Amino acid sequence: MTDRNVNDIPAAERQAIEALLGRSLDADQQVFIMAYTPNAAPSKAVRDAARASLQQTFAKIDEYAKAHGITPEEADAAMDEAIEQVRPRHG
Repeated sequence: MTDRNVNDIPAAERQAIEALLGRSLDADQQVFIMAYTPNAAPSKAVRDAARASLQQTFAKIDEYAKAHGITPEEADAAMDEAIEQVRPRHG
């Protein structure tokens, strides 16, 4: 599992990631990559490491929101909008 700033990714790796995603990456974005084996339960150590990594990511998000005056309601609305763009509702 890895979490990297797009600006820190070498050009060749960035191009490979963009090819996998099917879109360009913005310089201010981060990339989070995780490999897993489907239907295989991870060990406790792996689960604990993943939990710690997620907690660090959430802490960074909270810091960013506080520094930029983003309310929880605004963050929720932004997430809803992003989800709608990725998975538009049909019906």
